[in-house]
Amino acid sequence: MMGHYLKQAFAKNIFTKIIALIAKPVLKDFKASLNPDKYNGASLLGLRGIVIKSHGGADADSFLQAIKEAYFEAQAKITEKIATQVSLEFKQDQ
Repeated sequence: MMGHYLKQAFAKNIFTKIIALIAKPVLKDFKASLNPDKYNGASLLGLRGIVIKSHGGADADSFLQAIKEAYFEAQAKITEKIATQVSLEFKQDQ
């Protein structure tokens, strides 16, 4: 969706088309950073454990990325860090 709207914005006139040519390398890198096959898996917060949601069209490589993300979060003790931070914020608000 974002790509669609960017294309529309850059296609408005000759000036935006020139800007698109200049911005093409940056936009290409940006697009690669949003590639769900490379960065698959979103953390669900508010749970007492690690839950990684993979997107529905994930292939085996994409799914592996989601598993790697879960492993990283477990090794980094993300749930404990979140609980500590929430507890500190809660105490400050009282």
